[in-house]
Amino acid sequence: QKTIQVLYLVHDILIQYISVSLRTMEDILKESRLLHANIHRIHTTTMGAERISRNLNLKNTDAVQFCINIILNPECMVRRKGKNWYCEADGVTITVNSSSCTVITAHRHHKKTSLQ
Repeated sequence: QKTIQVLYLVHDILIQYISVSLRTMEDILKESRLLHANIHRIHTTTMGAERISRNLNLKNTDAVQFCINIILNPECMVRRKGKNWYCEADGVTITVNSSSCTVITAHRHHKKTSLQ
């Protein structure tokens, strides 16, 4: 009897987890589609371009086009937190204001060593 109750409990927990995971994936796809639909609006300020170029160590590369290429990468994960989209791919995170489509900043991910 107890074993069956435990199995039902585990079943219910797994169903809830799968349901949350599916909703999370649906949200990611929705945000990604929304950002892609507005890709033509992606821009940044002069200071933003300088910051992005400095942070990503871009030399003679258009910062906005670089960010657009990351966003359009099929492996790019887009999530929205508050007023910003966070786009992650190829070891780079790009922050985009969701209402103005302004690229605010971009950073490379630094791999942690066992000493960190």
